[in-house]
Amino acid sequence: MAVKEEFGVGWQVRAIRGATTVSENTVESIREALMELLDEMEARNQHIALTEIISATFSVTRDLDAIFPAAIARERPDWDNIPMLDVQQMHVQGSLERCLRV
Repeated sequence: MAVKEEFGVGWQVRAIRGATTVSENTVESIREALMELLDEMEARNQHIALTEIISATFSVTRDLDAIFPAAIARERPDWDNIPMLDVQQMHVQGSLERCLRV
């Protein structure tokens, strides 16, 4: 599919996502799981520079409320200028517990 160029600039849209589960609802466990997930996402998507990321949305299941994932992500090199949003996933009976998504 060709990308239409307007004003001499081609449009690029990229989105990546990832998910993991957290062992328990503690700051330490959420930090460990999130850092591991972000390390893996960065390693698998090296063609995307962190300066190209326009925003990041973190969602957690209702049983993860010890810390905001964005607060942890801001500790990473070059993540402090990325706009971030934390949201809570809708609870569905029988769904995956302690799940963190980016």
